Amino acid sequence: MPQMMPLNWITLYYFFILTFMIMMIMNFYFNNKKLTSHSVFSISMKSQLMTWTW
Repeated sequence: MPQMMPLNWITLYYFFILTFMIMMIMNFYFNNKKLTSHSVFSISMKSQLMTWTW
């Protein structure tokens, strides 16, 4: 896209890192709590982020 600015890429990069960090913290917390439904939710979030990266 010629209309894209570098600032958009920087904000997308930081947004991706922020969501990844939240996902890791949530995954760690829910694994400690042994909540299977939330772990499945985190796995689905991971798969969605993988589709975003591709």
